Amino acid sequence: MQQPEKTQLAIYLRLSAADGADAESNSIANQRTFLYQWAGREGYQITEEFQDDGHTGTDFDRPGFQSLMQKLQSGAIKTFATTDLSRLGRNYLEVGILQEQTFPLLGVRYIAVNDGYDSAQPAGGSIDPTIFKNLMNDVYAKDCSSKVVRSKRTLQRAGKYLGGAAPYGYRIDPDNKYHIVPDADTAPVVQRIYRSFLAGETRTYIAKCLTREGIPTPAAEKKMTGRPFTGVWNATTLKRILSMPTYYGAVTQHTSEMISYKVHRAKKVAVSQWIVVPGTHEGLVSREDFDAAQQMLQSRSYTAAGRQEHLLTGITYCAECGAKMYAHLIGGHFYMTCYNYSRNPGLHLCTGHYIREDALLDAVREQLCAAAASAADIDQMAQQKIDAQHKAGPAQREENRIRARLKKIQLTRVSAYQDKANELLTETEFREIADSLRQEENALASRLDAILGQKPQLMDLETAKTRIRQLLRFEHLYKAQLHRLIRRIEVDENKNITISFAFSATAGKNSGGKF
Repeated sequence: MQQPEKTQLAIYLRLSAADGADAESNSIANQRTFLYQWAGREGYQITEEFQDDGHTGTDFDRPGFQSLMQKLQSGAIKTFATTDLSRLGRNYLEVGILQEQTFPLLGVRYIAVNDGYDSAQPAGGSIDPTIFKNLMNDVYAKDCSSKVVRSKRTLQRAGKYLGGAAPYGYRIDPDNKYHIVPDADTAPVVQRIYRSFLAGETRTYIAKCLTREGIPTPAAEKKMTGRPFTGVWNATTLKRILSMPTYYGAVTQHTSEMISYKVHRAKKVAVSQWIVVPGTHEGLVSREDFDAAQQMLQSRSYTAAGRQEHLLTGITYCAECGAKMYAHLIGGHFYMTCYNYSRNPGLHLCTGHYIREDALLDAVREQLCAAAASAADIDQMAQQKIDAQHKAGPAQREENRIRARLKKIQLTRVSAYQDKANELLTETEFREIADSLRQEENALASRLDAILGQKPQLMDLETAKTRIRQLLRFEHLYKAQLHRLIRRIEVDENKNITISFAFSATAGKNSGGKF
């Protein structure tokens, strides 16, 4: 007697990390075994299998599911099954559209075995019970998502780094997946970016230099591809590096978040909501340099053709109307002019006054020297410089660690010799221990020699005083330096200059100088 032909169908398997305690029972292997046994009993022949392992049910942009949909849309597959409705998805609205519209239009039969659902068999009552099951699956997905987010936030507030890849300039600590350490290849690039920016270079110019030298961008380091990732440095990338507290040693997370548990697209989070935990790892720049960079980022910078940097933009204001003053090239010289007047003189928003940039710089230098002469304690500053030399930086900390370990090796060697003398160790055992200690000792000694060879020569007190006096003459001015020392410069229509310092000194005023 001829056997009836079996109905052919495909099966779809899915497992998500959000399945939590049910993950083992819902494993891909268990789903597969269950469906093959069910198909054998019910007279079905499984011809194809599609799966998504580790993909959430609230998002239908899954590779396995998309492959299944292509086959359904082409008509190559007419029937498919899952163990239950939640394997198809946990988004109530999307699953409802598939069941009520998409599958009927395609002539597709869908079976959810454990839920007793078969689209070829109409629901017995007036209300389809799968509606409630889909709704419960959606609620379950939302609850799981909330629990995962709460758990992540708790770890982030404890200073645990949860990123899949470390920020540019760092790498994941091989001994602790929640900790980051400086990366030998990219950390110097970050430090260079801060140095250049604080020295007055614009972000655009720094980006051009890095691109010209062929230094890989953060996206290139992470091997990102696609239209947004051009492999070219730009001002936006540099601003992100210059704005991230991570670089002074405060792990920074929750800078973006998913729109919702159903919409898996990231949106930026307000800076006030970032999770920043200081002292979690080694910084690449000092807190002082980081704060100076933030101050400079908040000040609009203007660079004319020829890349001449205008050191006083961002801190110079019109005393008449309060607007910022910017440098403009007039007759071969740069003049600081009031923004309100220069943008539209005909509106008479302010008077047409100006001051030569080089003359203003000379006046600033003169008042800085006067303020330093009256306020600076050279002896105290020199002593602080000497004391700072002895503070433990990364190299000093490694030197201390190596010296401590070498001392421990010596004590261990003595202890082993005493154990041999007391016949607690055989000669062979003692030799093995001694050889192992000697190898470690030689490696540590070589590393210590390398550190000492790179150690800068310490400055004596008199040399420190001489250098401080040279600095306080302010012969060379830098933008970062000026932004740290000066809070505000005001120039009135009579070219009188008032300077408010950022340190404890009386505001200086040039009451009648004409420039």
